[in-house]
Amino acid sequence: MIEFLAACLRSEQPDWPHGLSTRAFLEEVGLHGVQGLLHDALRDDRRRVRGLPVEAREWLVRWARFEAARELIAREWIGGLLGELATRGVPVLILKGAALAYSAYRHPHLRPRADLDLLVPEGRREAARAALAALGYEFANAVSGRLIAAEFSGTWTDGHGVARTVDVHWRLSNAQGFARALSFEELLERSQPLPALSARARGPAPVDALLIGCMHRVAHRHADFWFGERAHRGDRLIWIHDLHLLAEGLDEAGWSELCGRAAACGQRAVCLDGLRRAQALLGTSVPAAVASALEAGGREVAAAYLHGGRACWLATDLRALPDWTSRARLLMEQAFPPAAYMLARYERGSALWLPALYLHRGARGAWKLLTGR
Repeated sequence: MIEFLAACLRSEQPDWPHGLSTRAFLEEVGLHGVQGLLHDALRDDRRRVRGLPVEAREWLVRWARFEAARELIAREWIGGLLGELATRGVPVLILKGAALAYSAYRHPHLRPRADLDLLVPEGRREAARAALAALGYEFANAVSGRLIAAEFSGTWTDGHGVARTVDVHWRLSNAQGFARALSFEELLERSQPLPALSARARGPAPVDALLIGCMHRVAHRHADFWFGERAHRGDRLIWIHDLHLLAEGLDEAGWSELCGRAAACGQRAVCLDGLRRAQALLGTSVPAAVASALEAGGREVAAAYLHGGRACWLATDLRALPDWTSRARLLMEQAFPPAAYMLARYERGSALWLPALYLHRGARGAWKLLTGR
């Protein structure tokens, strides 16, 4: 289905797939986050999908209007949150969808997102948590540890009845090969303002945003993305479209900067994989010299994330850490998360359950490693 949706965005006037129901189509559109982009494309030229059901077109219209209205409310919410963080002395960068909506897209509602991703200095993460708590956010039960987790999530319901979720990161990823590829300090130094969102909003520079996008899509090969009740792993078309827009905006100096930075942080292979995917689906222009330079990254540690299952992923995480002490810590944090997390996760009130719960977690983890699930 991703190929059909990509063809719609490429203006190739594809035929409606035989046997595809409107409901299945809309579910895929939502899963891939391209409802606004498709509506925009079809509004410009109604012949872009031959045989598109009227019902599907009407749903896209309603969806686009909803996203545009929600975006207006989101600006007020994000501005208030950034104000509270600034009051508490927490420097912050907006990452991923929200930053790209206001820097790469023609209209911000064309880049829907399920949450707001923020990056803060590691030393200010508790101050960030306190800021969200003061605003009434409730925090999800999640694994914690020095290495295993580099984020926390908070949710708050605004005055319009809309649930707002914020993911606060202090490293770029929980995957060890991506976690420290780019530091908060260097990203902030190169960052760009997002005045259309908020006077306080800043996001990564285009080259940094492209690198982060390439790492993010690979990280989701073993991390579920949820759309309603449906879990999805692998590419979403909106993530590929992000890479497409960022790449198409680079000039010769930008491409040179990308190659140099990808080499410096060990992400050439990951970057090339993302660009090739964008090239295949959306026709992204990638200079031959750039592809050749990025091909030299085949032996980088992070390149191993592109192949294999969970066992390979774990091995790559361990290889990415600097010493055996850190590797042992990561394994311990994965096998024995905090007791409070375990009791809440399994809905048990007594610590007497803990030995059985840890045993169950260990057996389940071993099964996943063996089966690659």
